Amino acid sequence: MAPINAVKVFKDSVKLDFDEIDRVTKVGVGLKTALRKVPCTHDLQWSIKWYPNGDVANAAGYVSIFTTVTAPVVVKSTYRVDGSSIQKTIRSQINDNWGLSKAISHEELRPLFRDGKVTITCDVEIYVPVPWSFLTNSMFQTCKHLPTNFTLMVENQLLETHKQLLSFVSPIFNAMFQNSTVESMVNLVYVCGFIPSTVKAAVDFMYGHEMENPTLEKILEVLRFADKYKIDMFADLEHVVVCNLSVKTFFVIFHHAYACSKKVLLEECLNFFYTHQNEMRNAKIVDNISHQTLINAIKMAFDLDDEIDVCRHAHECGVYMLMEPLARSVAGSLRTDNFSKITSCAWDGSSDFLKHECAKFMIHHWRELSPAYFADMKAETAKGIMTLANTIRR
Repeated sequence: MAPINAVKVFKDSVKLDFDEIDRVTKVGVGLKTALRKVPCTHDLQWSIKWYPNGDVANAAGYVSIFTTVTAPVVVKSTYRVDGSSIQKTIRSQINDNWGLSKAISHEELRPLFRDGKVTITCDVEIYVPVPWSFLTNSMFQTCKHLPTNFTLMVENQLLETHKQLLSFVSPIFNAMFQNSTVESMVNLVYVCGFIPSTVKAAVDFMYGHEMENPTLEKILEVLRFADKYKIDMFADLEHVVVCNLSVKTFFVIFHHAYACSKKVLLEECLNFFYTHQNEMRNAKIVDNISHQTLINAIKMAFDLDDEIDVCRHAHECGVYMLMEPLARSVAGSLRTDNFSKITSCAWDGSSDFLKHECAKFMIHHWRELSPAYFADMKAETAKGIMTLANTIRR
């Protein structure tokens, strides 16, 4: 893989005050916040441009929100409504502006107004390219006068280091050095599953040395080493990975995030996947990932309880390639105790297959389904399944 650039993440936010009267603003009439400077750059600035009643005709009835920048840069933007669970997140390389025409609907905002106002907070994370030297720390560069006293054996190579360094950065190594463990007595540990150059790059980075010839593949291996030994000082390297997420790199980054249970990175991968589904399908990237792996990843990243929640999430995010396998899996799990939840999911997600399965289940288990099972459903959902069941009976 080709060398990649280091990045530092700059975080900032602004608040937008949305008045009830703004809902009748003319479509296409926009507002813009003041430009805000991004530190550690020559002239990079950002702002928010927003349209209270949509930027174009088909976005009428929505708040349109866009993050604007004065130079090309990768930006992660989160638009959230204060005092609610409503939020939308996007990440992209922005040349001028990028955002959502249908960020938040007026219907969602209607019950949230207080004294005729609601506040929308716009959080940004701007990935600023920097020299690799910016990611190093000098904490352990002062260890040069101390003789090394511990050895990492990787394959057939020996890597000399300081026991104090390993103990300080890793609870796994620290546990090895407690009491009379074999490792603490012989001052040596075998490191398995990694090549020598990966472990050397990780240890050098811990000492504060600049990474040599950094590639995405090399960084992911270093992060895998850090994950195994619970070393938490590589956050900057994770930002580099996020910044280099693309259709080409998706599979290798997704595999790392999934295998190492990196929830934040996995969420970034899935949000990218939702936005670039067609490109990835055309490039046959998703052919290398099973539907079940994607389903498990969505559950892990977004803390969803079961496949019913995943089915609803997939519909909301437009992950249509998963809808059929999810509907079949969810239908196979139908029971009286989840009947109401699955039926609501079927009607909210407009899944004809799942609707029919719920209706057939209701027909066969009518005596077990008391009125309480329908109490949690929306009125139109309850009416819909009754109507469909009657149609099937005929």
